[in-house]
Amino acid sequence: MLLSYHEVASTMAHEMAHCVHQSHKPEFYKLMAEIEAEHAEFVRTGKLNSTAESDGALSGFNIYGVSTSRSIA
Repeated sequence: MLLSYHEVASTMAHEMAHCVHQSHKPEFYKLMAEIEAEHAEFVRTGKLNSTAESDGALSGFNIYGVSTSRSIA
């Protein structure tokens, strides 16, 4: 069974929040909600597509944790 994009994104937000907060206390859920809101904004504005550099900015992290954020002139 494959998960939907929304389910995968929600799971990723959950796991990213665990990088800061180990337990499921209110601070954990607050951070998770912030991550989900930021992701939703990326989806809304179209800045989520890492292969599209047409808007002049590309951001993210590679698998080694090195920032790939850069401006494209």
